[in-house]
Amino acid sequence: LSLNATEELPKPCRIALVQGAGLLGVYTCALLREKGVGTVYVSDLDAARLQMIERFGGIPIDANAVPRELDGAVDAAFEVAGHPGLVPAGITALRAGGGADALPFAARPRGIYFRPKVVYDRARSDAHLQVKKQGKK
Repeated sequence: LSLNATEELPKPCRIALVQGAGLLGVYTCALLREKGVGTVYVSDLDAARLQMIERFGGIPIDANAVPRELDGAVDAAFEVAGHPGLVPAGITALRAGGGADALPFAARPRGIYFRPKVVYDRARSDAHLQVKKQGKK
């Protein structure tokens, strides 16, 4: 799952936010660092999980205290904790043209109306709408 989610990153992709420091979060962090993303923040509520993140090149942050400096500064956000309530914070952190991905949720999300594997990318969405308006598929 993480491998597919990190396949196409926004250009440039210097800063990423991974929401969840479990197995998928650690793996996503490591993949992003391997792909050249300079700064990878990983948020979680579990201090024991966060202690592991630095070993994989990430910067651990408490999910309850995500720095406001990240709002609008992140190139890519990944929700990998399986908690739909985290998605809005990830979207808020994105810069214009950034991309977000929510890996499949364990339970059906309430109040979120997109398929979990749909990638939100404002620049691509605008281009797609322009093509549709011109009558092309």
